[in-house]
Amino acid sequence: MKIKTPVLIATLFLMICACTANPKDSKPAQVVAVNTGLEDFGILPTPSTNTTTSVSALLRFVEIDNGGTLIANTDSSTGLPSVSVKVESNDSRLPVGLEADGLLVAIDTNNRGKLYDQIKLKWTPWHGNGRYVLNLQLLDGQNRNIPSSQVIIVNVAGISENVPTMKSRFIELYKDHFGLNLTAPVFARYNASDQTVDEKSRWVSTSYIKDQLLELNIFDNGAITSTAYSVNSNKGAGFCRPSGSIRMLAVIVDYGNTGLNPTEAEAALQIGLEKTQKQWIDYSRQIGLSEPILKVILKTIVYRAPPQAGRYVTAEEIRTANGLNAADFDLLVEIDLDKDNTTTSQYGGVGVSLGDGCRPLGSRRTNIAFNVRDQNSLESAMPGSVFEHELIHSLGWMHWWPNQSGDGQSWVDASGGWEPYLLFGWTDVDGDGVIEILDPTPYGLIQ
Repeated sequence: MKIKTPVLIATLFLMICACTANPKDSKPAQVVAVNTGLEDFGILPTPSTNTTTSVSALLRFVEIDNGGTLIANTDSSTGLPSVSVKVESNDSRLPVGLEADGLLVAIDTNNRGKLYDQIKLKWTPWHGNGRYVLNLQLLDGQNRNIPSSQVIIVNVAGISENVPTMKSRFIELYKDHFGLNLTAPVFARYNASDQTVDEKSRWVSTSYIKDQLLELNIFDNGAITSTAYSVNSNKGAGFCRPSGSIRMLAVIVDYGNTGLNPTEAEAALQIGLEKTQKQWIDYSRQIGLSEPILKVILKTIVYRAPPQAGRYVTAEEIRTANGLNAADFDLLVEIDLDKDNTTTSQYGGVGVSLGDGCRPLGSRRTNIAFNVRDQNSLESAMPGSVFEHELIHSLGWMHWWPNQSGDGQSWVDASGGWEPYLLFGWTDVDGDGVIEILDPTPYGLIQ
């Protein structure tokens, strides 16, 4: 069923992202589309063309050899092209992923707990007919590596001219839902590990344009959703733009029941920020930027005991106790030292992102919170949760956005924190030499 949701300015209840500290019937209208070539997608990782099976040879393609041809059909739910490949694995523990020209397009999480029989991986030939480099991989997220893979080159045929590619479909959807003419939309595949309510497998596209974050989803059942969120705006409870400088005030609230020294929390926050900023610096250098694409300017204060258990400290209480104005900061973070997790537990976890950040008028309430129960959570869990999870939520990231460039290695790297730079606009999608988040005409926008 095709669902067209209204273009919404996100409200607070849409953006509450409570997380633990251990972070992953009618057909759509047909469009006439030219099957575009791979050269239109320079944003993607260059797929390996080494067709030698890895030494461990734990998995392989079945019934298709290097240079073979796959005949596509049209998926009755989405109206998009579809093909399947048979694979088998000799590893009973690890998920199997399939890349097609650098995008992770299918995954089997091996929840059966036994050796694979031959299974089919269904995937979308996302740029139409033609040559694809298929990379079959074991995905070891715990150790952040790919212990075995096989690469073959295939030819996809049989897609008729009236069947859209992923690019042309998203171009149509941006016009239909947002009235925008984007000639180079960015998109990637989210392959759900667990089919939860809000994290179903889909194709997802995002764009940061002026003071909005736009998101489109094409689900495997054919449903389509569209949402517009405020970015760096006083309109509603929105997100921070993932570029430039973000001023963060972190308030350490000591409930007095953990035996921890609040100054240790201040130090742990600084260490966590330095680690995350190094990742931003390294990535910025890789893409040729002289300055980090993103920077957080952190100030920490100790509040001591909360004025009222069960709620976050208010901006006025901070002003009264420390003389600081929360409105001088983009994000207000509260770190509770509380073995009972009195406040953040109300959101179903120990870390939470509540949106409403980076307003021109400044922060007006808590945007990010984390509860520290003991020394281990102080040193290990808290810094990563704040800077590699909840802060990323404050920039717009949703759990179903693929990590990094959306390939297999990006999937396994997600266990070490999120850097969804493809969907953050941290790549040059339209080929004009400027990454989209800094581009005055992003995603090939025709005004």
